[in-house]
Amino acid sequence: MTCVGYPLQVMVVFILKGKAYQYNYDESSLVNIIFRIVYLTISLYLILKKIFTPKKLSAPIGLIAFILFWLIYSIRLFYDLEIRGLAFMSYSKYYVYSWAFGCTFLPALAVLLNANKIVISRFTKYLFLILLAGNLFIAASLMNVTPKIFSGILSSRIQLYEVRIGSTWNYLLNSISISYYGELLCLIAVVFLIVYYKVISLKFILLVFFASILGVFNLLAGASRGPMIFFIFILLLIIVNAGALGFKKLIRRRYFGLTIISLIFIIVSVIIGTTVIVRHKLNISNIMIQNRMSALLELPVNGKNYDRIYMWESAWQQFKSSPVLGDRFINNIDKTYSHNIILDSLMSTGLLGTIPFLFYLAMPFLMFYKLNKTRKRQLLIVFILFLATFMLSMTSGGLFTVSEFWILSALIIGLCSSPKTLKLTT
Repeated sequence: MTCVGYPLQVMVVFILKGKAYQYNYDESSLVNIIFRIVYLTISLYLILKKIFTPKKLSAPIGLIAFILFWLIYSIRLFYDLEIRGLAFMSYSKYYVYSWAFGCTFLPALAVLLNANKIVISRFTKYLFLILLAGNLFIAASLMNVTPKIFSGILSSRIQLYEVRIGSTWNYLLNSISISYYGELLCLIAVVFLIVYYKVISLKFILLVFFASILGVFNLLAGASRGPMIFFIFILLLIIVNAGALGFKKLIRRRYFGLTIISLIFIIVSVIIGTTVIVRHKLNISNIMIQNRMSALLELPVNGKNYDRIYMWESAWQQFKSSPVLGDRFINNIDKTYSHNIILDSLMSTGLLGTIPFLFYLAMPFLMFYKLNKTRKRQLLIVFILFLATFMLSMTSGGLFTVSEFWILSALIIGLCSSPKTLKLTT
Protein backbone atom coordinates (compact mmCIF):
# COMPACT_ATOMS: atom_id res chain seq x y z
CA MET A 1 0.00 0.00 0.00
CA THR A 2 2.83 2.42 0.74
CA CYS A 3 4.22 1.72 -2.76
CA VAL A 4 1.21 2.04 -5.05
CA GLY A 5 -1.85 2.16 -2.79
CA TYR A 6 -2.26 5.91 -2.30
CA PRO A 7 -5.33 6.20 -4.62
CA LEU A 8 -7.06 3.64 -2.40
CA GLN A 9 -6.37 5.85 0.61
CA VAL A 10 -8.04 8.70 -1.24
CA MET A 11 -10.94 6.36 -2.01
CA VAL A 12 -11.42 5.76 1.72
CA VAL A 13 -11.57 9.53 2.28
CA PHE A 14 -14.15 9.82 -0.51
CA ILE A 15 -16.30 6.97 0.86
CA LEU A 16 -16.28 8.41 4.37
CA LYS A 17 -17.19 11.87 3.10
CA GLY A 18 -19.82 10.78 0.61
CA LYS A 19 -20.08 12.53 -2.75
CA ALA A 20 -18.31 15.75 -1.76
CA TYR A 21 -15.23 16.72 -3.75
CA GLN A 22 -13.88 19.39 -1.41
CA TYR A 23 -12.55 18.66 2.06
CA ASN A 24 -10.94 20.35 4.99
CA TYR A 25 -7.39 19.23 5.60
CA ASP A 26 -8.25 17.83 9.03
CA GLU A 27 -10.96 15.61 7.53
CA SER A 28 -8.70 14.01 4.91
CA SER A 29 -5.65 14.04 7.14
CA LEU A 30 -7.37 11.91 9.77
CA VAL A 31 -7.67 9.01 7.33
CA ASN A 32 -4.06 9.39 6.21
CA ILE A 33 -2.89 9.52 9.83
CA ILE A 34 -4.69 6.24 10.53
CA PHE A 35 -3.00 4.64 7.51
CA ARG A 36 0.38 5.95 8.64
CA ILE A 37 -0.14 4.55 12.12
CA VAL A 38 -0.90 1.16 10.57
CA TYR A 39 2.21 1.35 8.36
CA LEU A 40 4.31 2.46 11.33
CA THR A 41 3.04 -0.36 13.55
CA ILE A 42 3.65 -3.05 10.96
CA SER A 43 7.07 -1.63 10.09
CA LEU A 44 8.20 -1.46 13.72
CA TYR A 45 7.00 -5.02 14.31
CA LEU A 46 8.97 -6.33 11.31
CA ILE A 47 12.08 -4.33 12.22
CA LEU A 48 12.10 -5.42 15.87
CA LYS A 49 11.37 -9.01 14.93
CA LYS A 50 14.34 -9.00 12.55
CA ILE A 51 16.65 -7.33 15.07
CA PHE A 52 15.88 -9.83 17.80
CA THR A 53 16.12 -12.80 15.46
CA PRO A 54 19.69 -14.15 15.56
CA LYS A 55 20.17 -14.40 11.81
CA LYS A 56 22.53 -12.73 9.38
CA LEU A 57 21.16 -9.49 7.94
CA SER A 58 20.76 -9.40 4.16
CA ALA A 59 22.42 -6.69 2.04
CA PRO A 60 24.68 -5.32 4.84
CA ILE A 61 26.42 -2.79 2.55
CA GLY A 62 23.14 -1.39 1.25
CA LEU A 63 21.79 -1.33 4.78
CA ILE A 64 24.77 0.67 6.04
CA ALA A 65 24.47 3.24 3.23
CA PHE A 66 20.71 3.49 3.80
CA ILE A 67 20.98 4.04 7.57
CA LEU A 68 23.93 6.42 7.25
CA PHE A 69 22.08 8.69 4.84
CA TRP A 70 18.88 8.67 6.87
CA LEU A 71 20.81 9.43 10.05
CA ILE A 72 22.29 12.54 8.41
CA TYR A 73 18.99 13.53 6.81
CA SER A 74 17.09 13.03 10.10
CA ILE A 75 19.50 15.40 11.85
CA ARG A 76 18.86 17.93 9.10
CA LEU A 77 15.07 17.63 9.50
CA PHE A 78 15.25 17.93 13.29
CA TYR A 79 17.63 20.90 13.14
CA ASP A 80 15.56 22.78 10.56
CA LEU A 81 12.17 22.06 12.10
CA GLU A 82 12.94 22.26 15.81
CA ILE A 83 15.88 24.65 16.14
CA ARG A 84 15.64 26.91 13.09
CA GLY A 85 11.83 26.85 13.09
CA LEU A 86 11.51 26.30 9.36
CA ALA A 87 8.24 25.04 7.88
CA PHE A 88 7.45 22.95 4.84
CA MET A 89 4.97 25.19 3.00
CA SER A 90 1.95 25.62 5.32
CA TYR A 91 2.15 22.12 6.80
CA SER A 92 3.01 21.36 10.40
CA LYS A 93 6.29 19.74 11.37
CA TYR A 94 4.37 16.59 12.35
CA TYR A 95 3.29 16.23 8.73
CA VAL A 96 6.95 16.13 7.69
CA TYR A 97 7.89 13.68 10.46
CA SER A 98 4.98 11.35 9.67
CA TRP A 99 5.85 11.33 5.97
CA ALA A 100 9.58 10.96 6.48
CA PHE A 101 9.47 8.22 9.10
CA GLY A 102 5.98 6.70 9.13
CA CYS A 103 5.62 6.36 5.35
CA THR A 104 9.19 6.31 4.07
CA PHE A 105 12.14 5.46 6.32
CA LEU A 106 10.64 2.80 8.59
CA PRO A 107 8.64 0.93 5.89
CA ALA A 108 11.71 0.93 3.61
CA LEU A 109 13.92 -0.32 6.44
CA ALA A 110 11.40 -3.07 7.23
CA VAL A 111 11.40 -4.15 3.58
CA LEU A 112 15.19 -4.05 3.34
CA LEU A 113 15.56 -6.25 6.43
CA ASN A 114 12.83 -8.73 5.47
CA ALA A 115 12.98 -8.83 1.66
CA ASN A 116 14.26 -12.41 1.67
CA LYS A 117 10.93 -13.54 3.13
CA ILE A 118 8.87 -12.01 0.32
CA VAL A 119 7.33 -14.39 -2.22
CA ILE A 120 7.88 -12.45 -5.41
CA SER A 121 5.06 -14.11 -7.39
CA ARG A 122 2.49 -13.20 -4.76
CA PHE A 123 3.96 -9.75 -4.28
CA THR A 124 3.87 -8.82 -7.98
CA LYS A 125 0.30 -10.11 -8.27
CA TYR A 126 -0.78 -7.97 -5.30
CA LEU A 127 1.04 -4.97 -6.78
CA PHE A 128 -0.88 -5.42 -10.02
CA LEU A 129 -4.25 -5.79 -8.29
CA ILE A 130 -3.69 -2.77 -6.04
CA LEU A 131 -2.64 -0.69 -9.03
CA LEU A 132 -5.66 -1.90 -10.99
CA ALA A 133 -8.06 -1.02 -8.17
CA GLY A 134 -6.46 2.39 -7.70
CA ASN A 135 -6.65 3.19 -11.41
CA LEU A 136 -10.28 2.08 -11.55
CA PHE A 137 -11.07 4.54 -8.77
CA ILE A 138 -9.16 7.32 -10.58
CA ALA A 139 -10.95 6.65 -13.87
CA ALA A 140 -14.36 6.49 -12.16
CA SER A 141 -13.64 9.78 -10.38
CA LEU A 142 -12.61 11.46 -13.64
CA MET A 143 -15.76 10.30 -15.40
CA ASN A 144 -17.91 11.41 -12.48
CA VAL A 145 -16.38 14.89 -12.31
CA THR A 146 -16.34 15.67 -16.04
CA PRO A 147 -19.65 16.07 -17.92
CA LYS A 148 -18.16 14.96 -21.24
CA ILE A 149 -16.57 11.68 -20.33
CA PHE A 150 -13.89 11.35 -23.02
CA SER A 151 -13.54 14.66 -24.81
CA GLY A 152 -13.83 16.60 -21.56
CA ILE A 153 -11.18 14.54 -19.80
CA LEU A 154 -8.66 14.41 -22.63
CA SER A 155 -9.00 18.09 -23.53
CA SER A 156 -8.37 19.38 -20.00
CA ARG A 157 -5.96 18.76 -17.15
CA ILE A 158 -8.12 17.49 -14.31
CA GLN A 159 -7.11 17.22 -10.66
CA LEU A 160 -9.21 15.42 -8.07
CA TYR A 161 -10.44 16.05 -4.52
CA GLU A 162 -9.53 19.49 -3.30
CA VAL A 163 -8.21 19.87 0.24
CA ARG A 164 -8.23 23.19 2.09
CA ILE A 165 -5.16 23.87 4.22
CA GLY A 166 -5.80 27.17 5.92
CA SER A 167 -6.64 29.58 3.11
CA THR A 168 -5.04 27.55 0.30
CA TRP A 169 -6.36 24.61 -1.70
CA ASN A 170 -4.45 21.55 -2.85
CA TYR A 171 -5.48 18.25 -4.43
CA LEU A 172 -5.36 14.74 -3.00
CA LEU A 173 -4.85 13.43 -6.54
CA ASN A 174 -3.09 15.93 -8.75
CA SER A 175 -2.50 15.53 -12.47
CA ILE A 176 1.01 14.12 -11.97
CA SER A 177 -0.33 11.40 -9.65
CA ILE A 178 -3.09 10.50 -12.10
CA SER A 179 -0.61 10.05 -14.96
CA TYR A 180 1.95 8.35 -12.71
CA TYR A 181 -0.40 5.60 -11.52
CA GLY A 182 -1.61 5.11 -15.09
CA GLU A 183 2.01 4.75 -16.20
CA LEU A 184 2.76 2.14 -13.53
CA LEU A 185 -0.28 0.08 -14.47
CA CYS A 186 0.66 0.24 -18.17
CA LEU A 187 4.21 -0.88 -17.47
CA ILE A 188 3.26 -3.78 -15.25
CA ALA A 189 0.69 -4.87 -17.87
CA VAL A 190 3.34 -4.75 -20.62
CA VAL A 191 5.73 -6.91 -18.59
CA PHE A 192 3.01 -9.45 -17.84
CA LEU A 193 2.03 -9.68 -21.51
CA ILE A 194 5.53 -9.87 -22.96
CA VAL A 195 7.72 -11.48 -20.34
CA TYR A 196 5.32 -13.67 -18.39
CA TYR A 197 2.99 -14.54 -21.27
CA LYS A 198 3.73 -18.27 -21.03
CA VAL A 199 3.04 -18.65 -17.31
CA ILE A 200 -0.20 -16.68 -16.90
CA SER A 201 -3.71 -17.89 -17.67
CA LEU A 202 -5.96 -16.67 -20.50
CA LYS A 203 -8.31 -15.00 -17.99
CA PHE A 204 -5.41 -13.11 -16.50
CA ILE A 205 -4.21 -12.08 -19.98
CA LEU A 206 -7.63 -10.55 -20.69
CA LEU A 207 -7.50 -8.74 -17.35
CA VAL A 208 -4.04 -7.43 -18.19
CA PHE A 209 -5.27 -6.15 -21.57
CA PHE A 210 -8.06 -4.27 -19.81
CA ALA A 211 -5.52 -2.92 -17.33
CA SER A 212 -3.30 -1.64 -20.13
CA ILE A 213 -6.22 0.29 -21.70
CA LEU A 214 -7.17 1.71 -18.30
CA GLY A 215 -3.58 2.70 -17.63
CA VAL A 216 -3.25 4.48 -20.97
CA PHE A 217 -6.50 6.35 -20.30
CA ASN A 218 -5.28 7.67 -16.93
CA LEU A 219 -1.82 8.38 -18.33
CA LEU A 220 -3.38 10.60 -21.01
CA ALA A 221 -5.99 12.07 -18.67
CA GLY A 222 -3.38 13.39 -16.25
CA ALA A 223 -1.63 15.11 -19.19
CA SER A 224 1.69 15.10 -17.33
CA ARG A 225 4.77 15.18 -19.49
CA GLY A 226 7.12 13.40 -17.09
CA PRO A 227 5.18 10.13 -16.74
CA MET A 228 4.44 10.09 -20.49
CA ILE A 229 8.10 10.58 -21.47
CA PHE A 230 9.30 8.06 -18.90
CA PHE A 231 6.69 5.51 -20.01
CA ILE A 232 7.83 5.73 -23.64
CA PHE A 233 11.49 5.53 -22.61
CA ILE A 234 11.03 2.48 -20.38
CA LEU A 235 8.84 0.75 -22.96
CA LEU A 236 11.56 1.21 -25.59
CA LEU A 237 14.13 0.01 -23.07
CA ILE A 238 12.20 -3.23 -22.58
CA ILE A 239 11.90 -3.81 -26.33
CA VAL A 240 15.53 -2.99 -27.11
CA ASN A 241 16.82 -5.24 -24.32
CA ALA A 242 14.57 -8.17 -25.17
CA GLY A 243 17.50 -10.49 -25.77
CA ALA A 244 19.32 -9.53 -22.58
CA LEU A 245 16.17 -10.10 -20.57
CA GLY A 246 15.89 -13.59 -22.00
CA PHE A 247 12.40 -13.66 -23.50
CA LYS A 248 13.02 -13.62 -27.27
CA LYS A 249 12.82 -17.39 -27.30
CA LEU A 250 9.68 -17.26 -25.17
CA ILE A 251 7.99 -14.94 -27.68
CA ARG A 252 8.97 -17.16 -30.64
CA ARG A 253 7.42 -20.21 -29.00
CA ARG A 254 4.07 -18.52 -28.59
CA TYR A 255 4.41 -16.12 -31.50
CA PHE A 256 1.21 -17.07 -33.32
CA GLY A 257 -1.09 -16.83 -30.29
CA LEU A 258 0.52 -13.62 -29.10
CA THR A 259 0.23 -12.09 -32.56
CA ILE A 260 -3.48 -12.93 -32.85
CA ILE A 261 -4.26 -11.50 -29.40
CA SER A 262 -2.19 -8.39 -30.14
CA LEU A 263 -3.95 -7.82 -33.49
CA ILE A 264 -7.36 -8.15 -31.84
CA PHE A 265 -6.27 -5.71 -29.15
CA ILE A 266 -5.00 -3.18 -31.72
CA ILE A 267 -8.14 -3.46 -33.89
CA VAL A 268 -10.47 -3.04 -30.90
CA SER A 269 -8.43 -0.08 -29.64
CA VAL A 270 -8.55 1.63 -33.06
CA ILE A 271 -12.31 1.09 -33.32
CA ILE A 272 -12.93 2.46 -29.84
CA GLY A 273 -10.59 5.41 -30.40
CA THR A 274 -12.16 6.28 -33.76
CA THR A 275 -15.67 6.00 -32.31
CA VAL A 276 -14.78 8.33 -29.45
CA ILE A 277 -13.20 10.92 -31.77
CA VAL A 278 -16.14 10.91 -34.21
CA ARG A 279 -18.90 10.76 -31.59
CA HIS A 280 -17.50 13.51 -29.40
CA LYS A 281 -16.01 15.53 -32.27
CA LEU A 282 -12.67 15.44 -30.52
CA ASN A 283 -10.07 17.62 -32.19
CA ILE A 284 -6.63 16.05 -31.84
CA SER A 285 -5.08 19.51 -31.45
CA ASN A 286 -7.23 20.04 -28.34
CA ILE A 287 -5.89 17.00 -26.49
CA MET A 288 -4.11 18.38 -23.45
CA ILE A 289 -1.18 15.96 -23.37
CA GLN A 290 -0.44 16.74 -27.03
CA ASN A 291 -0.45 20.47 -26.32
CA ARG A 292 1.78 20.07 -23.27
CA MET A 293 4.27 17.89 -25.14
CA SER A 294 4.42 20.49 -27.93
CA ALA A 295 4.95 23.25 -25.38
CA LEU A 296 7.87 21.33 -23.95
CA LEU A 297 9.80 21.94 -27.18
CA GLU A 298 9.04 25.66 -27.14
CA LEU A 299 10.31 26.55 -23.64
CA PRO A 300 12.21 28.38 -22.37
CA VAL A 301 11.12 31.37 -24.46
CA ASN A 302 12.25 34.95 -23.85
CA GLY A 303 14.19 33.91 -20.79
CA LYS A 304 11.21 32.23 -19.12
CA ASN A 305 11.77 28.88 -17.45
CA TYR A 306 9.60 26.23 -15.87
CA ASP A 307 8.96 26.55 -12.14
CA ARG A 308 10.90 23.30 -11.78
CA ILE A 309 14.00 24.91 -13.26
CA TYR A 310 13.82 27.77 -10.79
CA MET A 311 13.58 25.22 -7.97
CA TRP A 312 16.56 23.26 -9.33
CA GLU A 313 18.59 26.46 -9.61
CA SER A 314 17.67 27.37 -6.05
CA ALA A 315 18.68 23.93 -4.75
CA TRP A 316 22.01 24.10 -6.59
CA GLN A 317 22.78 27.58 -5.26
CA GLN A 318 21.90 26.46 -1.74
CA PHE A 319 24.26 23.51 -2.09
CA LYS A 320 27.05 25.78 -3.35
CA SER A 321 26.55 28.03 -0.32
CA SER A 322 27.13 25.07 2.02
CA PRO A 323 28.63 22.16 0.03
CA VAL A 324 29.70 19.98 2.96
CA LEU A 325 26.65 19.95 5.24
CA GLY A 326 23.96 21.38 2.98
CA ASP A 327 21.75 24.40 3.57
CA ARG A 328 18.19 23.38 4.53
CA PHE A 329 15.59 20.75 3.60
CA ILE A 330 13.40 23.24 1.70
CA ASN A 331 14.24 25.52 -1.20
CA ASN A 332 14.28 29.31 -1.17
CA ILE A 333 11.63 29.67 -3.88
CA ASP A 334 8.41 28.33 -2.35
CA LYS A 335 9.61 26.58 0.82
CA THR A 336 9.13 23.09 -0.57
CA TYR A 337 11.37 20.33 -1.93
CA SER A 338 13.44 20.78 -5.08
CA HIS A 339 11.55 18.22 -7.21
CA ASN A 340 14.74 16.26 -7.80
CA ILE A 341 15.95 13.82 -5.16
CA ILE A 342 19.64 14.21 -6.00
CA LEU A 343 19.44 18.00 -5.82
CA ASP A 344 17.28 17.57 -2.73
CA SER A 345 20.05 15.54 -1.13
CA LEU A 346 22.72 18.09 -2.07
CA MET A 347 20.56 20.96 -0.82
CA SER A 348 19.68 19.22 2.45
CA THR A 349 22.75 17.19 3.42
CA GLY A 350 25.58 18.43 1.20
CA LEU A 351 28.33 16.03 0.21
CA LEU A 352 28.25 14.45 3.65
CA GLY A 353 24.85 12.89 3.02
CA THR A 354 24.86 12.74 -0.77
CA ILE A 355 27.84 10.38 -0.98
CA PRO A 356 26.09 7.53 0.93
CA PHE A 357 22.85 8.42 -0.86
CA LEU A 358 24.42 8.03 -4.31
CA PHE A 359 26.08 4.82 -3.19
CA TYR A 360 22.68 3.49 -2.09
CA LEU A 361 21.04 4.75 -5.29
CA ALA A 362 23.53 2.87 -7.47
CA MET A 363 23.00 -0.45 -5.71
CA PRO A 364 19.60 -1.45 -7.22
CA PHE A 365 20.97 -0.87 -10.73
CA LEU A 366 24.26 -2.67 -10.15
CA MET A 367 22.73 -5.60 -8.31
CA PHE A 368 19.99 -6.09 -10.91
CA TYR A 369 22.54 -5.84 -13.74
CA LYS A 370 24.64 -8.63 -12.20
CA LEU A 371 21.71 -11.08 -12.02
CA ASN A 372 21.43 -13.89 -14.54
CA LYS A 373 18.64 -13.86 -17.14
CA THR A 374 16.29 -16.04 -15.09
CA ARG A 375 16.54 -13.87 -12.00
CA LYS A 376 16.18 -10.71 -14.09
CA ARG A 377 12.93 -11.98 -15.53
CA GLN A 378 11.71 -12.89 -12.05
CA LEU A 379 12.41 -9.42 -10.64
CA LEU A 380 11.64 -7.43 -13.78
CA ILE A 381 8.28 -6.04 -12.64
CA VAL A 382 9.70 -4.72 -9.39
CA PHE A 383 12.70 -3.22 -11.19
CA ILE A 384 10.55 -1.57 -13.87
CA LEU A 385 8.30 0.00 -11.24
CA PHE A 386 11.38 1.18 -9.35
CA LEU A 387 12.85 2.66 -12.53
CA ALA A 388 9.63 4.54 -13.31
CA THR A 389 9.45 5.83 -9.74
CA PHE A 390 13.09 6.90 -9.72
CA MET A 391 12.73 8.75 -13.01
CA LEU A 392 9.66 10.61 -11.75
CA SER A 393 11.50 11.51 -8.53
CA MET A 394 14.04 13.34 -10.68
CA THR A 395 11.35 15.83 -11.73
CA SER A 396 8.76 15.69 -8.95
CA GLY A 397 8.69 15.22 -5.19
CA GLY A 398 11.32 15.29 -2.48
CA LEU A 399 13.41 12.90 -0.42
CA PHE A 400 10.90 12.37 2.37
CA THR A 401 7.80 12.13 0.14
CA VAL A 402 8.91 9.56 -2.46
CA SER A 403 8.18 6.52 -0.32
CA GLU A 404 7.73 4.41 -3.46
CA PHE A 405 11.34 5.05 -4.45
CA TRP A 406 12.73 4.07 -1.07
CA ILE A 407 10.58 0.98 -0.61
CA LEU A 408 11.08 -0.40 -4.13
CA SER A 409 14.83 0.24 -4.05
CA ALA A 410 15.05 -1.51 -0.67
CA LEU A 411 13.06 -4.41 -2.08
CA ILE A 412 15.36 -4.83 -5.08
CA ILE A 413 18.50 -4.70 -2.94
CA GLY A 414 17.04 -7.21 -0.51
CA LEU A 415 15.75 -9.60 -3.18
CA CYS A 416 18.97 -9.45 -5.21
CA SER A 417 20.87 -10.36 -2.05
CA SER A 418 18.59 -13.30 -1.32
CA PRO A 419 19.89 -16.73 -2.41
CA LYS A 420 16.32 -18.08 -2.58
CA THR A 421 15.07 -19.41 -5.90
CA LEU A 422 12.06 -17.42 -7.09
CA LYS A 423 9.18 -18.71 -9.10
CA LEU A 424 6.47 -16.75 -10.88
CA THR A 425 3.09 -18.40 -11.43
CA THR A 426 -0.23 -16.65 -11.77
